[in-house]
Amino acid sequence: MRTEGNAEASMRRMADVVAISTLLNRYAQALDGTDSETWLACFEVDATFVAAQSDAPDVLGMNLAGIDDLRAWIIGYHDVHNAPFRSKHFLSHPVVDFVDDDEATSVTYFVTQGPAPDGGIRMMTNGRYLDRLRRGPSGTWRFRARLALRDLAATDIPAWR
Repeated sequence: MRTEGNAEASMRRMADVVAISTLLNRYAQALDGTDSETWLACFEVDATFVAAQSDAPDVLGMNLAGIDDLRAWIIGYHDVHNAPFRSKHFLSHPVVDFVDDDEATSVTYFVTQGPAPDGGIRMMTNGRYLDRLRRGPSGTWRFRARLALRDLAATDIPAWR
């Protein structure tokens, strides 16, 4: 039998899932839209962001720790991809699991599309984001740790940078 307290807890949990889903999408839109400050606001100040190939997860293509590393990386990324929405990160199938009321994990698939050498559009890469998230004192969910595992990439796409 469901009690009123359980209903309220369920509503709070659903609101948290929506907030985390919004964070995931805000990250992708800021990355693609060259909005460095919004992208940085998705992370805690001491967050980590690691990227690797899924078939060689111990060979890191990127290993960032803290807001200064994150800022330097996103500015460099946006310098290379300087046209807003030159690439598009599409997210799908997010699964959020809660550790407690203020910590969660998520796994989300991604596909990145961008310009093809012939002027068309192509799939550049795909993979999974494995995230640890935390709700801060203000109630905002942010990435505490993000691991991007790239499964496939176009042959002319360089390793993580």
